[in-house]
Amino acid sequence: MATKFDLKLFFINHSEKIIGGIAVLLAMWCFAQTSWEYADVMPAKLIQQASDVRREIDLKNVWPEDEQKTFTENMPNIRSLASELGKREGIDHTRFSMPVVWNEP
Repeated sequence: MATKFDLKLFFINHSEKIIGGIAVLLAMWCFAQTSWEYADVMPAKLIQQASDVRREIDLKNVWPEDEQKTFTENMPNIRSLASELGKREGIDHTRFSMPVVWNEP
């Protein structure tokens, strides 16, 4: 008995396979077009470039002395505050607040 080919039923049952096949075909085509040549840079030169960049970043990240002084002057004595934390009676919680006002999220 010959059965009639139903195109609509074929696409309902096999459309994901067709789309997957097209995606694999495109991926293989992209891989075939890719240039697989390697860089002709020696590892020592790459290491030197990375250390140069690191040195430039470190030179730009300097904390000015006046800002350091302002920061250390406004900070309370951490050791004395930590020793008070062990005493649960009569803690002045306002002394433990940060001297910086945080922005609300």
